[in-house]
Formats: sequence, C-alpha cells, structure tokens
Amino acid sequence: MTELPLYFVQALLVMLIVYWLEHLNGNFMVLVLELFVLMIVASSYAFLMGALVTDVKQAQELSPVIFVPQLLFSGFFIRIEQIPAWLSWCQYLCALKYGINLVSVTEFGGNMCAIPGNETLSAERVSQCQDLLESNDVQEDLVWLYLLIMLAIFLGFRVSSCAALIYRARDFGG
Repeated sequence: MTELPLYFVQALLVMLIVYWLEHLNGNFMVLVLELFVLMIVASSYAFLMGALVTDVKQAQELSPVIFVPQLLFSGFFIRIEQIPAWLSWCQYLCALKYGINLVSVTEFGGNMCAIPGNETLSAERVSQCQDLLESNDVQEDLVWLYLLIMLAIFLGFRVSSCAALIYRARDFGG
C-alpha cells in the first residue's frame, strides 16, 4: 500500500512534463490515472518475477521475456493488423496493450482530433483518428473492460507473487 501513492506521484510528474510537451488533447487527470494503472500493473509483473526466481541476476536475465512481448504485441511499434493471425492472440495477455488502448481512446477517441472552426480538415483528422483506433483493434466502448482487465492482471499477479513467496518460504523453512 505504501507504493501506490508513490506510483501516483510519479505518474503525475511524468504527465506534467509529457502532457504539454507533446501537446496532448485528452483529459489530463484521466491520462494520469491511466498511467498510474499501467505502472502498478507493470510492477506486478516485476513482483511475480522477483518471487519466482532465486536471485536478482536471474530476474534481470528473464525480464526481457516478460517486457519485450509487451512492446511487440501492444500495437505501438507494429500495428496489430500486421501481426500474423496465428500469433495475434498474444496481445490479449499483455497489459501494455490495454494501457495503450485506454490512452488511445482518451487521446484519439470521440472528437478529440477535431479542429475547432475548420470543418473540412476536422472531419479528415477525425477520420484518421478513427482509422488509427481501428487498425490497432481499439474499441471506444470497451474502455471499462480494458480497465477491468488491467486491474484483474494487477490483482492476479500480486496474489500469485504472494502465493509464490509463501511457497518458497515453506521450502526455505522446512
């Protein structure tokens, strides 16, 4: 519980810098909360990894196995539609995918891409934003599902890491 306020402050500081530097259009506090949720989920992956291995060196060596697929299947570097169908199911196991979906809806969903006063250019930009969301398999009406999945991953990994630590403590003591 002590780490949650720390993660929130970190998310707030990061967004204070990035929001205006990148000229983001989405709601500032929503973006902070989305980043906060993504941070606690990512730390849950690390907690489980730390609970399963015997030393720090093993955790460092195995961390790319967890975090590289997050980057590959999130739709950030490679569009989801470009991933082969037989491999695209992996995206549903990656919390980063859901975090990017949330941020994408906040930043590009609805009329966030509209340009006030210029209806022609505005319609073109809104269409481009909708194409971006569609090509990365982001659905605006599933925001709550994305959030619930991320929270489920958070809880699942935290409980799993506690169970792993209890199991290892029994082996250590016996």
